[in-house]
This record gives sequence, structure tokens and C-alpha cells, in this order.
Amino acid sequence: MNIRIILLVMVYTITVSLGFRGYDAFAQEISYKILKNSVVKINSRNQVGVGFIVKITPNAAYIVTAARVIQGNDKSPTVELFGNQRITSVLQYTEKKDNPHKGLALLAVNGKDILSKVSYLPLSKKCFRNFSHYLKTKNDVIFAYGFHHGGLGWKYTELGYSGYKGRNMIFTGDISPGNFGSPIIKGNKVFGIITTKDRYVYAASSLAIQEFLMGIEGQSIQVPPSKPPKPPKPPKPPTSPPKPPKPPNKPIDEQKPAPPVPDKPLPTTRTPQLFNDGLLRGGLGPEMAIIPAGRFSLGDLQGNGQRDEQPVREVLMKRFAMSVYEITFAEYDLFANATGRKKPSDNGWGRGNRPVINVSWQDATAYTDWLSKETNQKYRLPTEAEWEYTARAGTQTKYWWGNEMEKNRANCAICGSKWDNKKTAPVGGDEEFTANAFGLYDTVGNVYEWTCSAADRRYRGRERRCSCKESAQFSCVYRGGSWRSLPKYARLANRSRDDKHYRNNNLGFRVAREILQ
Repeated sequence: MNIRIILLVMVYTITVSLGFRGYDAFAQEISYKILKNSVVKINSRNQVGVGFIVKITPNAAYIVTAARVIQGNDKSPTVELFGNQRITSVLQYTEKKDNPHKGLALLAVNGKDILSKVSYLPLSKKCFRNFSHYLKTKNDVIFAYGFHHGGLGWKYTELGYSGYKGRNMIFTGDISPGNFGSPIIKGNKVFGIITTKDRYVYAASSLAIQEFLMGIEGQSIQVPPSKPPKPPKPPKPPTSPPKPPKPPNKPIDEQKPAPPVPDKPLPTTRTPQLFNDGLLRGGLGPEMAIIPAGRFSLGDLQGNGQRDEQPVREVLMKRFAMSVYEITFAEYDLFANATGRKKPSDNGWGRGNRPVINVSWQDATAYTDWLSKETNQKYRLPTEAEWEYTARAGTQTKYWWGNEMEKNRANCAICGSKWDNKKTAPVGGDEEFTANAFGLYDTVGNVYEWTCSAADRRYRGRERRCSCKESAQFSCVYRGGSWRSLPKYARLANRSRDDKHYRNNNLGFRVAREILQ
């Protein structure tokens, strides 16, 4: 068959399957593959709109849409994926019920056959007020995605960025109700979601979406079952009395306790709840994730680590918040400019969105003190226990994804990334690695991270408090490995230490924030 004929047939097939014209312009904005796996059609009674997936867990996919798409507070709207696959969803939470034209809604769907076909769209952490800076030209086109009135036929509409009001982005363009819930996408990240239209088109910013997701804190997350649960089998009657337990071969103090069972299941099946505190001087502080209370086993669970990683301890954790990313040069330089502090060297690798390096424990602590004053909240370095709890995110393996180093999971020596053993990788950009179940990035590799805990040869309690400030004689612990660490030193249980004045080009930090219980 003639090659030209084959190409024409392929173009026609793609055009028909997509159900709209002008695919070339559309493809310039965002790839079809990303769109079809993350943006969905929502049918709610007589209303049609769109939504996009923000989180995928082993049991469910979570979708954000505009509240006005859920007409009459519909508890089970239908979600339609590309390919016309229809699934019943469950309404999790609706914002601003008194004014649904300005609020957001969260839906959940499940089923292994569904979850294997979808992907989530990450929310941008960049300031939406500077959205114009991310446009290539003043006339750069932004798209709204959706459906024609009545739900027949896919459509996309060109928008022009006009500015912002409050936490809403403002656009010009002729959209229909079928566009409500559409993500505003640039660089494959979501900057906002279209919620309403009068004279202008309004989109809630990514920051507003993050704050909305915080609103589900304490809400019961119900996921529709894919199959009816099977009734439990009756227990078999015992045939013989149980055997008495064998006496331990080792002293009790030296034995590794069995992994504890949490009081509550760790939130590996929920959307991380993110927020930013505002600064008194204007702008926002670091992006934070709420870490739920729970229990975990601290230390070398595999038994092949260092002596200072023992004994394994069961630790009860309170609710707190941890920064999603390692503190960047941009965030630290803001502090340095405000306080007249000397800026650390970036080793010629660049500043901005790269993790700050060449900072001592004292530098990091000074930053948290300043951040506390700017936000009127209690920021500090995390304790060792807090750091390992958030880095593990409910897992008991060497790394949060398993016991083996996997390619392109982390930036460390011979770990399979393009940054390995060369330099730090930017945070929150196109090169970011996958987040763990708590929503944290780079807990393995990139830079070591200071904690507020004093070093000890064995776990005896200092790891659970900010003990490094108690005396000048103690070395302070840093965790997580770096861009030049071998995998065995990037394990979640591995501990490193040095004095409070120590600085290095592989050492930075992230911050914790206390939350009133």
C-alpha cells in the first residue's frame, strides 16, 4: 500500500476517534496521551462538565471538578473516560454549598481495570499571579477543554489570560457549561480549574485547589466497591491446644520487635493535603503536606544496616506538617535578603528551584525561626522520628517503593537518573521524581537533610525530640542520602551526623510545622 495512503488513513482515524477538528493546534498545548488518561467527562443529571484526576491510589482515583457540574448535589455522577468507558463515581466533598457557582467538588472512582488506564495531573507549585511569565508570548494560547452543550462532541476553546482577582485567575473567551471543571494546563501541570463565567472566565488557582483538598481533612473517604465483599468463612475448630512459645535465644533488649499494627490505616489511599502559609512581607512559604497521626517502626527493619540504626523502636506520631520539597535556593535567598545573611554558594549549578546546599544546621535553624515569625506559625527542623515516618509513608522497606533501588527513582550514585553523581536535581519541575504516599519528593537522594535531633550510638530517645539544641557537644543528625551517595547510604534508616557548623554541597534541609491537635 502506498505510504501516503497509509498516512491519510491514520490521520482520519485519529480525527474521528477524538471527535473534534483542529487536532494539530490542540496537540501543541498538551499531548493527547496525557489528556485522555487524566481528563474525564462528568454527567450529573442534566449537566455535563469535565474534571481531572489529581490522585491515584491502590484503591481509587480522585477527581476534582467545579461544584456547579454536580447539579443538585448529585451523590453518584457518571464519569466517562476517553473510549466511552462509563463508571459511577462517589461524591466525596463539595465546597461552598451556599454558592456552588464558585466552589469545587471531589469525586472518587475505583476498580483495577480503571486505575490501570488513568494518570493524574500534578498541580503547579508556582505562583499563579505570575502566570503570564510562563507564557512564551503575550499572545500564547491557553485552552479550556470540555463538551458541547448536551454533551455531544468534544470541544476545546481558546482563552486569553487577563490577570487575577483574589485566588482566581481571569481569562477571556467564549466557553459553555460543558467547559466547567476544565483544568488550565501549561507545561503538563495544572495552574487552575474553570469554575464559572460572567463577563470573564474565572478559574480557581492551583493554590485554591490545594486548600480545597485540605478541606477533606476529617471527612470519611468512601469508595464504591468494584465487587460485593465475600462473607467471611467460619473459623475451623481447634484440633489440638496451641503449643507454648519457645523462649527467646537473645536478650529481650536486643531483639527486633515485630512490625506494629497502626491504630488506624496509614493514609496511602487518600489525596495528600497540601497548603502554603502566607508571609507577612507578601508571597507564600514552602508548600506543606499534612502528615496524619499513626504508629511506625523506626530503625533498620532488614537487619543489615549500621549499629546506630538499632534497636528498632515502635514510635507513636502526632499529626504535623512537612514540606513537600527540600527547601530551595529561591526560598532560602528570600530569607537571606530579608535578614542580611550571607547567601550560600550554589557550586555553579544554578539557584532558583534547586535545593539549597552548603548550609549548616545553624543556617537551617535560623531559616525556620524566620519562617515562624513571617507566618505566625511554629516551624522547625523535623526530628529524626518525624523525618523517617514521613519518608517511609507507611512502608517497611529499605526505600519507600521497595527493597531494591529502581531506575530513575532518586538522584544518587548509580541510581539510574541523569543527575547521578553529578549535581543536585531541581525540585518541583519537569525533572522531579515520584512522590511517596504522603506526597513528599526526594526523601531518597538529591541532598541530605538536617534534622533537629542529636546523634547517638543507639536509639535511646533523642531521635524523638529536638535534642540537638540542648548542648554544644552533640553532633546533629542528617538523613536521606544525596546526589553522590551509594544506594546503601540512601536507605530510609541510614543515619549521618556532623557538628552544627558543618556545610557541604550535598547537604540541605526540609522543614516541619507543628499543628494544634
